[in-house]
Amino acid sequence: MNQSRVNSAGCVPAGQEGSPVPRLLVENLINYTGEIFLKSFCFNCSGCGGDLVMQSGAFNSPNYPDAYPPNMECVWTLRSSPGNRMQISFIMFHLQGDSDCQNDYLEIREGSSAGSLVGRFCGASLPSNYTSVTGSTVTLHFKSDSAVGGRGFLVDWTAVKDSGPPPTITPGKTKR
Repeated sequence: MNQSRVNSAGCVPAGQEGSPVPRLLVENLINYTGEIFLKSFCFNCSGCGGDLVMQSGAFNSPNYPDAYPPNMECVWTLRSSPGNRMQISFIMFHLQGDSDCQNDYLEIREGSSAGSLVGRFCGASLPSNYTSVTGSTVTLHFKSDSAVGGRGFLVDWTAVKDSGPPPTITPGKTKR
């Protein structure tokens, strides 16, 4: 059986102590084999990565708004309930920039960390907002090298109901 901890607004990553889950709830746990999705909001999530299972929230690079440390590698997986898509918005973005984003970067992938690459971002230009195409899971991978860094980033996300594929427009017809 796959057991996961429900993270509340404190965003304590699974497997770490300090979860603000009430004692009464912990004492009355039952075995459940399905997935539980809560409507909640994650705030001040400044750790390095995590599995964020909720409908909306925000997270940031380590040390934000101060410079992120060197030699970091963080992976955030954003999950919502089935039938939703994830909308990602960048509030602030400033990473070390180079022409091919090999030094410091933030990658977005559909689904898991092995999913299709949406984009790799670096520098100080705010990436465009993004809505997932294939489902309710998106993975963001942040990596910094050993050299100079930047202020980092602040990301906001919201789950939205999947309304099906975007319309295909052909002359005289609109098709879904």
